[in-house]
Amino acid sequence: MHSDDSPAKFTPVKSLKSHPSIPSSSAFKTWQSQLSDFADEFINAVCQDTGRSYEESYLYDWLPIESTFDFLRDNLAEFAEPKFSETAMPWILGRRDIQKRRIPLGKVLIVGTWNFPLSLHLNQILFSIAAGNQVTFKGSPFATTVTKVFEKHLPKIFGEDKFTVWHAENEEVIKSLEDGEYQGLIFTGGSSAAKIYAKACAQSFTKCILEASGSEPALIHPSACNSDKKRNDLVDHLLWGLLHFTGQTCVAPRFWLVPRDEAEKIWKEIQSVLENDPKLFSERAPLRHDGVKQEYGAWCDWALALPHSEAYEPNAEHPAKFFYVKNLSDLPANSPSSFGPGAIIAAYDEWDDAVHWINASPWSLMPQCYYDSLSQEEWNSLQKIRATSISLGESIVAVGDAGLPFGGQRQSGTGITHGMEGLEELSQIQCFVEVETRPGLGKYTRPTWTNLKNLHKQVPLLKNVKKNPLTALFK
Repeated sequence: MHSDDSPAKFTPVKSLKSHPSIPSSSAFKTWQSQLSDFADEFINAVCQDTGRSYEESYLYDWLPIESTFDFLRDNLAEFAEPKFSETAMPWILGRRDIQKRRIPLGKVLIVGTWNFPLSLHLNQILFSIAAGNQVTFKGSPFATTVTKVFEKHLPKIFGEDKFTVWHAENEEVIKSLEDGEYQGLIFTGGSSAAKIYAKACAQSFTKCILEASGSEPALIHPSACNSDKKRNDLVDHLLWGLLHFTGQTCVAPRFWLVPRDEAEKIWKEIQSVLENDPKLFSERAPLRHDGVKQEYGAWCDWALALPHSEAYEPNAEHPAKFFYVKNLSDLPANSPSSFGPGAIIAAYDEWDDAVHWINASPWSLMPQCYYDSLSQEEWNSLQKIRATSISLGESIVAVGDAGLPFGGQRQSGTGITHGMEGLEELSQIQCFVEVETRPGLGKYTRPTWTNLKNLHKQVPLLKNVKKNPLTALFK
């Protein structure tokens, strides 16, 4: 600090460093090496809990974790590095240098789900620890094998001071949030449960990141399906996105918004693809529990009751169902949630009508869009979609990308995981402000009790100084 009579030279504080709880990038290299020793054990635990094949679990559960380590090693130093800036205050009121850094939230509770118990939650754990937090993990009762593997290995790898598993009933978890025992919550699950957790966090102003339900649209442009090959490739890819893990994913393409001229062709193409390879159905994982079955059944009943709809059930032994709605105007945007292998194909006339339908939906995690070319007007309209992430040309895979900020809007949740933005969500800002009063006029504007009685004289002078410094000096 400088007194009014000190020289103008100003030396900002140089001792500010990254918060000591934020681990180094070398620590993540060590943790990745240790975790890799148990890769097969983790993958097999996913297979046992979900019924997915080893190959699918390796591709969509394990590989994203490896990319997360790479992302954090490459970006953690930039995230932790203190930032220096000068104040935006008027020069008359003196200079203030600002030193900013990210500090941890503190204790973060992660409440797990069952559909991606490894890739989703290990990513959340890694980002939370990278931001310097202590992590408590409560796994899903439908993913107990993965939770046991977490409890067996992660405290040894990360340290018991950084990671613990908590076996608790929901009532106990809610009470701990209401009492402020945690500074942050990451919850993944249904929107009804997310509202209960959000209410509990509100009692203690605990920061919460909620990833709730999703029923995502796939917006298809005429240019994406204007030939037999394009149409076949598009349907093949979207069917994979829908039927991967039997549609039990929050970003499965539940609504296919298709141009009217292509709607009948796409509807027939779906039936052709599925009838040509019925064996694939027997390899899909079953619906995981009664709650999912009931929710999916209610969604199918809702879809079947839509006006001018047509239904298609490719295999009586598999729950997949498809519905064709010939007019988008007959499809209510306020659809119920669903976690199952059902899709509605709806024909639209105008591109803007389809965009409007997406924005009117209560769900928004990752809408998808497929096109070969768009006009400038269509591209401008597409950019009006209210979503954190919009996938162009791909179904669901991008959600595992550690560099992609991922999070819901509206009833699909709030908050961000992944990316630099995810690290910022799991931390808070800390600023140090160092003040230098200006020589000369500074002694009159410095907020002191003595100066208070002179303000009525000084303010007119300062106004003149701002208008014309030379004139003010000779008055």
